[in-house]
Amino acid sequence: MTNVKTIPNDIVFASVEELIAEGETVELRVKGFSMTPFLRSDRDVVKLAPLPAGGLRRGMVVLFRHNGKFVLHRLCRIESDELVFAGDGNYRTEEHARLSDAMAYVAEVEKHGGRRFAYDSAEWRLRTSYSLKIKLLKTIAIYLKSATIIQYVIKGRFMSR
Repeated sequence: MTNVKTIPNDIVFASVEELIAEGETVELRVKGFSMTPFLRSDRDVVKLAPLPAGGLRRGMVVLFRHNGKFVLHRLCRIESDELVFAGDGNYRTEEHARLSDAMAYVAEVEKHGGRRFAYDSAEWRLRTSYSLKIKLLKTIAIYLKSATIIQYVIKGRFMSR
């Protein structure tokens, strides 16, 4: 039987930050559902690397600090000195951070079963496209559901008069 030890995030990420600052890469198993379906919790492993010399680009998945926590989300846009991130699985939530809050980017993903693909490979682009289309469809479905509920409530009020 394997002994599994849980280490608090602040300790893990302090070590990750130190290794990244030394130019090393770090592999971590993904926890959480905010990047689903691109990354799967407790199944996929990400290889974190120091930020590239050419800078961050839209579409990169970045590890950054936000409100005292470490978050791994996709970079949506860069607004002057502010970075805007969102999880692929999040409906409306965005995080805003400074460049100094960005710690590392995902250079490679290992899916459950051992298949690996690198950042900006054809497979990365295909999986990103799929993930973002799913997010768009979810957003539309939620909007339509909300609109239907609002119409029902409005019709109900008008008809009861």
